[in-house]
Amino acid sequence: MVNLLLRFINANADKMNEFLLRYGFISAAGDDFVIAWEGIINQAMGYVTALLSNALTITQWVYSFVLTLVVSVAVSIYSLFEKEKFGGQVKKVMYSVFSPDTCASIIFWMRRSNRVFSGFISGKIYDSMIMGVLCYVCMRIFKMEFPELISCIFGVTNIVPFFGPIVGGVIGTLLLLIVNPTTAIWFAVMALVLQQLDGNIIGPHILGETIGLSAFWIMLAILVGGGMFGFAGMLLGAPIFAIVYALIKAFVDFRLEKRGLPRESARYINAPTSLNLKEEKK
Repeated sequence: MVNLLLRFINANADKMNEFLLRYGFISAAGDDFVIAWEGIINQAMGYVTALLSNALTITQWVYSFVLTLVVSVAVSIYSLFEKEKFGGQVKKVMYSVFSPDTCASIIFWMRRSNRVFSGFISGKIYDSMIMGVLCYVCMRIFKMEFPELISCIFGVTNIVPFFGPIVGGVIGTLLLLIVNPTTAIWFAVMALVLQQLDGNIIGPHILGETIGLSAFWIMLAILVGGGMFGFAGMLLGAPIFAIVYALIKAFVDFRLEKRGLPRESARYINAPTSLNLKEEKK
């Protein structure tokens, strides 16, 4: 290594002298070069100051991250140990404030929210793992470059509904385009096939009726959630909107049933003639 370094210095001496002159590390005195100690000290002080500032910032970030992680884990463990007691205390307060029917409704919707969130998060994680493994196996079979990296990206981005698989496919295609355009085209076709497989077979089988939303509402929830809360909003926008949608639907159905009107949305497409309210009242 020393010999190679000396050869490199001898071969690039002129370029190195030009670089040192430009940044004030040496000065020219006739045909000789003189070390400019003042320039070296000033440059070194600037680098040291920037290094210390960055080191302080990184240290503060690491300390904050570790402290938050430790506190979060401790709180989570204590919460899990006391969850039945906390649940009983919350219900006790609810029954002391609201009527039994209202408390039953609140508990019902909280349990439904828990099923939607837990089912969606765990289901998307399983689904993304399967898609990542399938992508890796296919890339190995077709001998494509960077199978580990691209499969990991493809699986992680798949966690985000609707847009995730598209983003993963685009990133993988761009990475392969740098190395081999032909392979990039075949990967784009493979990613499209995997997306269709996931959207029509694997995803519905794992998630089932967890969300219960159409593609339009899922896309709207992801756009609004991502615009307001970033990646977390994109990830949790769909289940949150599913709960809001279910609440609004339950309220509307309750009001319609109370007024003696049908609850099917198809009956209202050509309203008021399609409802035939007079005939129904008879």
